[in-house]
Amino acid sequence: MVKTVYEITQLTLSFITLLLIIGFTSIDVQAQDVSYGLKGGMNFTTHYDSDFETDAIATFRIGAFTNVPLGNTPFSFQPEVFYYQNGSKSSFQSDDIVYTGTYRTDYIKVPLLLAYSPDVFKQLQTKFFTGPSVSFLIRSKFSESSRDIDLADMTDNVEIGLLGGLELKAPSLSERISLELRFSRGLSEIYDSGFNFLSNSEFSRPNRNTAISILLGFTF
Repeated sequence: MVKTVYEITQLTLSFITLLLIIGFTSIDVQAQDVSYGLKGGMNFTTHYDSDFETDAIATFRIGAFTNVPLGNTPFSFQPEVFYYQNGSKSSFQSDDIVYTGTYRTDYIKVPLLLAYSPDVFKQLQTKFFTGPSVSFLIRSKFSESSRDIDLADMTDNVEIGLLGGLELKAPSLSERISLELRFSRGLSEIYDSGFNFLSNSEFSRPNRNTAISILLGFTF
């Protein structure tokens, strides 16, 4: 089930609060040093810490970011906001019936990253980044060939994760376009301890998200 209007409003207020924090953080930074942009791309996601086998699926993400330099250093603070999909494909047995389908969870994902941009290569700008993320659940379901099963009431509303990655930019081609590879891993469990969406089923739930993402970015 998609979250209610009230819950989505709460998430929106959280994002506004985040933007205000970013604004106060960057008061002492010259306006021309702060950059903004959009990012989007593919996720290859699956679950780990599970007692049954899961296979990766391809999903998407799209969002925005801002980059705030930390003084005259190669470090910067980079908060982001994404619409983000996680999931996996799996098979399990319940009451002598084999179920094959896809778990999918949609989030608003908010990474808070520390970035490091070494001045090493003149023709290829590099940026390394790492940090935590907080994800707010939008919807959760398990899809078989004949039906979708709503899992929102069995799924935790907030997921905590950790991520890291590398961004590349070729100034000779474009200073605005970047290519990025990142790896993210959930630290908190996805589903509640009472997870059980089939009557009389006693299978273990997939516990945590993990993903490799390839993104294209555009800086204004």
